[in-house]
Amino acid sequence: MIQLSLSGKRGSVWIIPGWILWPFALMYGFVVRIRNLLFDKQIIRPARFNIPVILIGNLAAGGTGKTPCVDYVATLLEKELRLAILSRGYGRKTKGFHVAETTNTWQAVGDEPLQLKLKHPDVTVAVNENREEGIRNLIGDPFQAQCILMDDGFQHRWVAPGLSILLTDYSKPYSSDHLLPMGYLREHRSGSKRADIIVVTKAPPVRSPVSDKAMIRKLKPLPHQQVFFSYLLYGDLIPANEAASHWGQTSDVHTALLITGIANPDPLADHLRLLFSNLSHLRFPDHHPFSERDVKKITEAFLNLFQKSKVIITTEKDISRMKHGHAFGMLRDFPVFYIPVSMGFHENYRGQHFHQTILNYVRESKSSGGVDQ
Repeated sequence: MIQLSLSGKRGSVWIIPGWILWPFALMYGFVVRIRNLLFDKQIIRPARFNIPVILIGNLAAGGTGKTPCVDYVATLLEKELRLAILSRGYGRKTKGFHVAETTNTWQAVGDEPLQLKLKHPDVTVAVNENREEGIRNLIGDPFQAQCILMDDGFQHRWVAPGLSILLTDYSKPYSSDHLLPMGYLREHRSGSKRADIIVVTKAPPVRSPVSDKAMIRKLKPLPHQQVFFSYLLYGDLIPANEAASHWGQTSDVHTALLITGIANPDPLADHLRLLFSNLSHLRFPDHHPFSERDVKKITEAFLNLFQKSKVIITTEKDISRMKHGHAFGMLRDFPVFYIPVSMGFHENYRGQHFHQTILNYVRESKSSGGVDQ
């Protein structure tokens, strides 16, 4: 039975049986189907652009590893041509078109665009809830973008991408999920037919061809759709404050407090359990703005760890929100680290490489005159 957990008052949890939510999912699905039908029949015509527009998105509401994938493609293309990344900027306090700067706060552009800008300072990263308007701004002066990487726009059908990449979580593929609010799908799984590439994210680093083929059978890709398997690569811990900078090596530390405000922290927690024999985990909602009350809770949890040698660990996305809040100073005496994450790709069952597919698309667009030299 499908269930949904909702946090109630005083920290209580209500479990709602899936059959109660089924009528709401049915109504939601009907509205989404009508909207998609209008686009499919060209009753509503999306905007098209004469430069490469690469869309990276998902059917589910968060937690599929989208930001590492955007980071991967940006790394691949930033030396090829003038690249711009366009995002909605979820959680920001601003409206309209804004260009991210490394000096921005997450409230100005959103935590994920800020994270991408910090990792790719030479790439133009912009936010706009109106993607068509955002692209027109980016291809004009002064940016003159030659390629647009559209972050999380699979349901934003007002823009027609030249290449569409759909992500799905290995542990919960869209083929096994249900529409909101019964499940996490923002549209019916049949929306996957619009994708050119399907990337199964967060797959185990070591798998068998049999399990890959079983997953592909579940996804039922169309003949033109390529399927790739990717996994998360975690880097070394990076100091986030002075106390951590003076800490030295963490290899002899066995106790850590993990702080997360992301949609699916389980893969990270599993990774850290391989490094720390004693791992405590404080989970906050995705995109959570850390308040003074939250930091007090973190402080209390850290002090309650009995071991003397211990550290605090958080994610790249979370540290962008933590450090721009005044409450972060309350942790100045505690060693706070963040852990970078990137995406690695397995060869798929045809032996093709994800990055070559992306490069071929962009280079073919350039040679056909889609990008002004």
